[in-house]
Amino acid sequence: MERLNAWATAERRPDRTYLFRSRSAHRAGADPRRRGAASLDRLESEALAFPRSVRRAYLALARKEPDRILQLDAALDPDQIESLIVADLGPRLPR
Repeated sequence: MERLNAWATAERRPDRTYLFRSRSAHRAGADPRRRGAASLDRLESEALAFPRSVRRAYLALARKEPDRILQLDAALDPDQIESLIVADLGPRLPR
């Protein structure tokens, strides 16, 4: 993920990134087992594996760079999220 980000951004990095974590995000998607299917075929398994691997990569990056990536609980009320971001961003803005 880091190499892909570096290539895609020409080595530019934001000063701050907000990562919205959702407890159900890794369960989201069209998991056929939730619709009563007994098992997944290869394509269905791959379709579920990709977003999970992306999620793991972003979480690993957030653990590696906690000063740059602030993790926020996506289940919070939007007003709470706004308050957290404003409080975090305020000192970083030029005066």
